[in-house]
Amino acid sequence: PKYVEALVHWYKKRYNFDIDPEWVHYSQGSVSAVNTAIKAFTNVGDGVILCRPVYGHFTGMVEGDTYRKVVNCQLINNDGYYTMDWDRFEEVCAVPTNRAFILCAPENPVGRVWTVEELQKMLEICRKNHVLVIADEIHGDIVMKGHQHHPILSVTDDYSNIIMISGINKSF
Repeated sequence: PKYVEALVHWYKKRYNFDIDPEWVHYSQGSVSAVNTAIKAFTNVGDGVILCRPVYGHFTGMVEGDTYRKVVNCQLINNDGYYTMDWDRFEEVCAVPTNRAFILCAPENPVGRVWTVEELQKMLEICRKNHVLVIADEIHGDIVMKGHQHHPILSVTDDYSNIIMISGINKSF
């Protein structure tokens, strides 16, 4: 109970966002939680969308442990500032067998912190195409000065296709 209380307090203090204590479930770590979500909400052979460059363990987990197919939506590198390829994202989300999108926020390893508008656009595209968003936000507190991480749940009122994975262990 004290952990949940601390987590709720931190999200309110850091992000001005209210976490319902009932939303909090425990896992052995963020990768384990992503793995569990993929296995629970997709089928063997389904596509899982990644925006590379992204945390390398996601590829191995998707292909090796969950027996799903990685569908790449390559980020656009604008002289070290990475942006979403919106046309490609729409394209891969529209494929019915692509059932999940692993959002790394902030994007690891490139350090990209997504804006509210970008997150809302991702959610809109995914919702329209019935794609589950699995948001790994374990590095949310580790951003450069002048940037603000926005928890995925804080940018919408419709949580129907979102699993937010986080924790405060990386921060402290």
